[in-house]
Amino acid sequence: MINLPFKLGSSPSEQPQPIEYEGGTILKEEMEIIKLKNEGLSNNLQSLKQECAGLRRDNKEKTRMHQELFRKLREERNHCFRLK
Repeated sequence: MINLPFKLGSSPSEQPQPIEYEGGTILKEEMEIIKLKNEGLSNNLQSLKQECAGLRRDNKEKTRMHQELFRKLREERNHCFRLK
């Protein structure tokens, strides 16, 4: 005897009704757990993306400030050499 995952209707026009089996309830519970973990990971990913964007802005600003300082020091050094 073969167990089908749906009930056979008395007439062909009826839609087959799925049968709930033991494994299905366990899978549904596992899916809910996975969905909750996924939501947590999605939130964590979102906050990490925001943190990364902030760090990139900070890095860009520090790089700009470093380049500006380096340019001023170079100009000052060149000015001192010209005076000698």
